[in-house]
Parts: sequence; C-alpha cells; structure tokens
Amino acid sequence: MNSNFPSNITYPFFRLMIAFSAGIFISDRLLPDSFPVWILLAALGSSFVGLFLSYFHSQKFYSRKCFGVFVVLVFMFGGTIWTDWRAQQLQFNWPEKSLLYEGTVLEYPSLTDKTYACKVYVEKYYDDSLRLVTPVHREVLLYAVRDSLEDRPDIGAKLQFYAQLEPPSTPPYLSFDYARYLYYRGITATGLAYRGHWKVDTTAPEDLTCRQYALQCREKLADRLKCSGLFPEVLAVTSALLLGEKELLTEDIKTAFNAAGVSHVLAISGLHIGIIYFILSLVLRPLLFLPAGKWLHTIGVLFALWFFAFLTGLVPSVVRAVCMTTAYLLSSLLIGQRSSTWHVLYLTAFLMLVYQPFYLFDVGFQLSFAAVFSILLFYPFFRSKLPSGNTLLKYLYDTIAVTLAAQVGTFPLICCYFGTFPLYFIIGNIFVAPLVVLIIILALLVLVVSYIPIVQCWIVLCFNYLSTFFVNGISFIASLPYANIVNVGVTPLQAVFLFIILFTAYQFCRFHRPGTLIVLLLGLNLFGLLKWRQTVASDASPRILFYNREVYYQNGSNTEQLVPYNAFVLSRGGVLTGKLSEDCRNLYTEKTPLQLDYLFLCRGFKGDLNDLKRLFVFKKLVMDASLPVSQQMRLAEQCKNSQTDYVSIEKNAVYAVPIKKQFY
Repeated sequence: MNSNFPSNITYPFFRLMIAFSAGIFISDRLLPDSFPVWILLAALGSSFVGLFLSYFHSQKFYSRKCFGVFVVLVFMFGGTIWTDWRAQQLQFNWPEKSLLYEGTVLEYPSLTDKTYACKVYVEKYYDDSLRLVTPVHREVLLYAVRDSLEDRPDIGAKLQFYAQLEPPSTPPYLSFDYARYLYYRGITATGLAYRGHWKVDTTAPEDLTCRQYALQCREKLADRLKCSGLFPEVLAVTSALLLGEKELLTEDIKTAFNAAGVSHVLAISGLHIGIIYFILSLVLRPLLFLPAGKWLHTIGVLFALWFFAFLTGLVPSVVRAVCMTTAYLLSSLLIGQRSSTWHVLYLTAFLMLVYQPFYLFDVGFQLSFAAVFSILLFYPFFRSKLPSGNTLLKYLYDTIAVTLAAQVGTFPLICCYFGTFPLYFIIGNIFVAPLVVLIIILALLVLVVSYIPIVQCWIVLCFNYLSTFFVNGISFIASLPYANIVNVGVTPLQAVFLFIILFTAYQFCRFHRPGTLIVLLLGLNLFGLLKWRQTVASDASPRILFYNREVYYQNGSNTEQLVPYNAFVLSRGGVLTGKLSEDCRNLYTEKTPLQLDYLFLCRGFKGDLNDLKRLFVFKKLVMDASLPVSQQMRLAEQCKNSQTDYVSIEKNAVYAVPIKKQFY
C-alpha cells in the first residue's frame, strides 16, 4: 500500500474531487443567494472552450499544463452550478399563516416529550380564502402533538395537518447552526400541529420507495430483538450496533462510549461493514473452488452486503461503506489485480458528492472519509514503528496502529464538532475490537434462530452476559481519571490548520525535509495565534438573550435557558427580568411595585401599559414576536406617549442585552 501522500495527489479522481468540492464550498458559503447564474454559466463555458483548445494543442508542454488547469476549472464551476441548482430546489415561499397541508410520512416518527417528530413530504396546501390548491413538493419537519384519538403515523401514510410552516431557525442556546443542519438534509420548513389539527389516513400505504421498504424491514427486525428476551441495556446497545436504532440508548451509555473513545461502535458504518465482510468472506470461501469461483464469491459477498444495508434501512453511513467496498471489489475483479484503495476512496467520495453535494458538510461524511484516508496514509507508518511478534502481539500492534491512524485523521474534526477528546481511546478500541465481532455474530444468530425458541434461549443467555461484560468494560474505561478531555473545541479554520500541522509533521518524520519543517512551524504559529484570538473573543461580556418566548444567559460559548425562581421573575448576572404570558390584571401586588430591569411580554399576555406600571417599575419593555401585531402596535403607541423605553422583536430574531462582568 502506497502511503506517500504527495504521490497520491496525482491521482485524477483526487484532483476532480477537490475541484468539485471547492465548487460546492464556493456556492454554499461564498456566493450570495442572488448571485447571477449566467456568470457561472459563462465561466463554465469559457472553461470548456479553453479545455478543447488546449486539447488540440496538447503536444506542447504549456498546453498540457493548461489542459489540466481547465479540467479543474470545469469541475469547479460544474460543482458550483450543480450545488446552486440543488439549493434552488429547496427554496419555497411558505405562506405566513396556518393552512391545511397534505403530504406523506417519509420515515418513522421519533418520539419527543409531547409530540411526534415527523419528516413529511408535503405535496400541496389548501387556501380556502383564495380557493386555491397550491403544489409544494418539499420536505418538512412536523411536530404533531400526540393525540389519543390518532395512532402514531406510519411510514408512507398520508397525513393532513393544519399548521403554519416556517423556514428553520437556530435558537441561541444551540452551539451549532440547527437551521443549516436541517437545510443540508433537505428540510425546508418546520411546523407544529396541535392536538386535533392533524389526521392520518388509516388505509394501507402504497407506492413505498425502496428506502421506506428498508425502514419497514429494520423496524420488524427491531421488534424481533425486543421480543427475544435481551436485557434492556443489551437491547439498546445491540439495536444501535446492528441496526443503527439509537432511541433506546440512555445518556449514561452514550456518555460512557464517548469518554472511552468508542462511540463509533454505536454508529453503524465502515467498522460494521468490515466485520460483516470478513464473516461473509469466510462463509462463502468454498465458492472460490468452483469454476468462475472468484466471480461467484465476489457477487455473493456484494449481494449479502447490500442485503444487510437494506435491512439496516439504507442509512447513509452504511451506504457509503458498502459503496466503497463495491467499488473496490468490482474494480479488482475487472482489472484482474488488487485495485488501488486510493482510487476507490476518491471515486466513491466524488460520486457521492455528485449525487448529493451537501454531503460535503455532513459530519458523518467528513469523519468517515477522513478516517479511511488517515488509515491508508498513517497505518503503514505507525505499524512500521511497532515490533512484530506472534499472532496475539500482531493483533495487538495492528489494532494500535489502526486506532492511532484513524484518531490522527479525525482529531481536528472531533475537536471542531464535539469539543472533547477521549484520552484512553487506544485501550477502548483494543477492548472492543474482538468483542464487537462476537456481538455481531451472536446478534445475527439471535435473529436467525428466532423461530427456534429453545436454541434462541441459550444464545440469548450467552449474548446477555457477553454484552453486559462489554458495556461494563467500557463504563470502567470511561470512569478512569481524565478519561475525557473537555473544552478543546476549535473553529473550522483552526481545524484546517490542525490538518496542515498533522500532515506536515508526518511528512517531516518520513523525509526530514527543511521546507516541510518551515511549513510545520508556520502552521503551529498561525494556529496558536488563532487560539489566542478565540480566547480573547470568549472573554467578552456575558449577555441576556430574548428569543421565542424564552430568556437565555450566554457566557462565551455556553448558553443556558433561565427558569423563573417564582411565578415570573428570572435573575442572572445581576439582571432581573419579568416574563409575562398571562393576564397581568389578575396578579396580586403589594403597595410597592416590583423593581425589574426588563419586562418580557409573550403570547398569552393580556393588559396594557397602565396595568404593567401599576405592578412593576422597569427600565425597558421587551415585546416578543409571538404577541399579535395589533397588540404590539397598541403597546408601542402607549410607550411612545408615556416616553417608556421599549423594543419589539422581529420574527426569528434575537434581542441581546450585554451585562457587565462581576468580579468577586
């Protein structure tokens, strides 16, 4: 396996993938929404013209260089135009009022405290005032308040609901861009349907897609596991490890796996596909001794892998891994020799970005390909530094080398997205690697022999004890001192510099070139400068945030929702805020009005400014966007007449109040 990174960048698909990815990034992050498409089309056309001209003069060295440049430009502008077109398909002008919508449930709804979270493909809406039926054809996320008269919406079922749909917005208490997260998954709007405002068609769904059939199969397998007699904790881990079902996982289990550095085990992906591939290769090995045995063996393995992907619901992480395995096996079979894994990696990434350009910003996509890339690059280097030995030591050293290689490549992304780093990840992976293989084999056996109760009973007994030992071992590793280092978050730009530092350090360790050392030192200095600026910025004054009928306290990167310590008064940072969402005229008051800094009025408030001044003495009146417009206008007029300071928050906007730090 060639691990020389500079030679690998000469692979054609690497250049095409980088150019196409650059076009996606430019379209999504740099170009404004109103950027003229004709400019991009003109740039693409000019690149094509230059490509053809340089091709017919390719005998000259200069023309050959120009040909390569124009190829890169064609794919870059092609990625930009393709991403812009896909983004246009997600745009829709949603009516600013509640209407009757009709659509189809795409996935099994997840349960929240009071609602069903349904991913719905909205087909049309009815506007009785205009007597119009308007086609929509967009995906939305609907929160349907649970109703005892309505069953849980089934996948593929027709759903009618009365609600107001709005483009997603990001609450201030979230550390990531929730609106963009939904946007990348094709969700164009969110809405809330109250009890009695939604109805499910009870007829059996028809015309299900392949993925919906796959999700139904996964649900049936999950039900079969639930009826097999597994311990609750074992059932939760097995459902996540084998089927990707994470709803049963408790916060304690998630925290333990994260702290032990083995959370990837719970996200069914390349590791699980590798184990299934290893099992299938052994089971189907006798096919190699038949005529055309290599073809039969490869086709059998691929069929079984895609069948397993189907049973797991065709989740993107599994599809990525199976696609990469398929490309590798088919190319090796057709070429007649072992294909380059670098070619397979670049080709798979390129094709997946062509299929869905927004995969570029998906955390799972980035971690998956970063891990594979890092293993291909760093594993030979780390393995060469470890001694060889007998079978047991070889397994131990191979596990250490693979774990180190994968962790190095994903370290910047883990710090960027999660802000934590597991210190004992090597110990955790050495512990789980053999057990995961046994657990997957036993879990498959539990499903296969489910129709033979006596045999299943003994397998379940062994499976429960093995899985309990598995979970307890991970919990022990997570409980060790300093198991999980927190608050190591970096910005995306800092993560880029971390990648540069890691790869240049690797190149310097291999080749000891002075130029590489200069780049390494420069990268370290720039990274340190960026971290210093981040520290200075995080030292800014804390703020009180008013957003969507709630009040938050923000200090640096930490944001928490404030809870009233009595009926309606919130206090934090020396600031007293009164929050009213009821009829203030019924409130009891003493002779002396209550002293407040801010008075926050939300939907449900009844009264006027005189009622408020009878009860409170406040510096500023804050009106939430949930108040009716007519009520906001009336209160604003009263504030102007009485020279009372006020602010009216626009829809999906945040009103921030900086407060001075207090030193004790």
